[in-house]
Amino acid sequence: MKRELKFVFSVIAMAVYSCALSQEDTIIKPRAKKWSLCFSGSPEYSYRTFSYQRPTATYNNTVIDNFKKYIDSLNFVETGKLAFTFGIGIEYKMSKHIWLATGIYLSDKGFKSKGFVYGNGYYAGSQVFRKDNYEKNNFYYYEMPFIFNYRFGDDERKLNFSVSSGPTIAINAFTQFYKSRRFTGVLNPQSESDYMILYALGGSFLRIGGVISFNTTVKLNDKISLSIDPIAKFYFAEYIASRGSSSVRIKEMPYSYGCNFRYMISF
Repeated sequence: MKRELKFVFSVIAMAVYSCALSQEDTIIKPRAKKWSLCFSGSPEYSYRTFSYQRPTATYNNTVIDNFKKYIDSLNFVETGKLAFTFGIGIEYKMSKHIWLATGIYLSDKGFKSKGFVYGNGYYAGSQVFRKDNYEKNNFYYYEMPFIFNYRFGDDERKLNFSVSSGPTIAINAFTQFYKSRRFTGVLNPQSESDYMILYALGGSFLRIGGVISFNTTVKLNDKISLSIDPIAKFYFAEYIASRGSSSVRIKEMPYSYGCNFRYMISF
């Protein structure tokens, strides 16, 4: 009889334990949040550099040398400026560590000039640096990046680190120029026109480039996070500047770097 009772109690205990496990399995877990809405803004240092590409046509070496000097003078005269980027973005969790991010942003690009250079014509003559001129060029773009973000830790951590990189496309929205010039009779209209050809190269309608950032994210609660991201951007462009039947090729590379601040809402 005792053996039968032990068997019955054993069956009951196993049934109770099995029911307990079944209840644990049926507990509804919170749905994992795979989306984040991001509001971001960043102060940036914006600048550009020129590089010279030898044309395919045959040119006199003096012409080539003078043009290279002109480009070098522009690189010397120009300097960077304080710019900004702000907008709204969306992130999607593709896997445990990888997120895909995009958005639409208004981005300010450009440069400042602490003087200008000129000569006797577009190619020939000595380039002279003048300090009685100031210019600030603001090129505003609607920017759409496509960023892959790799997060090193689990999403539940209060403090997380990640690295982001990807391409970006920027379309020119509008342009502003601020000028302050004092001509003392040395500059003639022809050389001013020559200078303005190069000066106007910055306003490209379309920019294609890349973005890289290193991110530190602090999770405030289950939905809200803050992130501080040192960020760098670069853009590729190529222009043809012409005068008469001659043409030369200039490569311009705008870039910027700064610190991006993000306010993120997970859902």
